[in-house]
Amino acid sequence: MGRAERRAQQKIKQPTTYLHQEKRWKAHIREMVPKIYAAFCLVLHEKYGLTFEQIVDILAATQDLWQSDGENGFDILKACAEKTGINLMSKVTADALDVKGDAEI
Repeated sequence: MGRAERRAQQKIKQPTTYLHQEKRWKAHIREMVPKIYAAFCLVLHEKYGLTFEQIVDILAATQDLWQSDGENGFDILKACAEKTGINLMSKVTADALDVKGDAEI
């Protein structure tokens, strides 16, 4: 086997196992959730002038909702769509969120 063939064989990636994919997704989630919260905190402070205490109060309320998701049939995504008209699982909403600047949803 020549050097070129050995290099070609080394470049062949092993199939990713389910466990490896799950670890990557969990790491990605651990990174993204704080960034999503940080984005909301910055908007609340910079655009709406909320104080540290007000933002912490909002974060505590979101944690309460987050924890009750799935309890007693409560669905946080469905409740958001019904109460605010914002369906975060909708492609239309996702496309609107990708627009730079102010977007009407």
